[in-house]
Amino acid sequence: MSNIVFDMDDILWGLNEKATKILGIDFNKIICPNARHNPLLTDKEKDELIAMYGNPELWKDIVWYDGATNIRDLEKYGHKVWIKSNCMNTGVRDFKDTFTSPTFNLPKDQIILDISQEAKTLMEDVLIFCDDLPPNILNSTAKYTLFLDKPWNQDITVGIRCYSFAEMYQKIEQLIEKENGYVSKSA
Repeated sequence: MSNIVFDMDDILWGLNEKATKILGIDFNKIICPNARHNPLLTDKEKDELIAMYGNPELWKDIVWYDGATNIRDLEKYGHKVWIKSNCMNTGVRDFKDTFTSPTFNLPKDQIILDISQEAKTLMEDVLIFCDDLPPNILNSTAKYTLFLDKPWNQDITVGIRCYSFAEMYQKIEQLIEKENGYVSKSA
């Protein structure tokens, strides 16, 4: 049994879309994963965005991408689905912990909420990894790495770029079917 690992923020829902909308910042100005190093943001915007990432309120009333809450359905192919999400602080982690397991119908031990701003490390035997951040994509040890097209990952030339979560989910199913030895009807 292999593992399929999903990041949460900006893969299963639009964290930066919501944060920039609340703050009145143009979403397309988010061109690098670290707000502090973003040359398009003013110092005030950088401070506001960083504060927003540390505020658990940002995770209230999430609008999940279409199909995102169905990721556990991928286990029907014989693989284990995980969520591995970095958090700015314990407040964010603790709040995410209250809704992640019930929302995705995943056992708590398949949800890893790290307090970290470092690149993610993956467990062994990861077939598919889905993330949006360049360091995570570039350092992925998964057989297949998929990512959603975002302003901050435009320079990435490795992995599989997807333009919606629905497209990502379809590609995941096709990759799993290929690995399991049969051809997808949608291929």
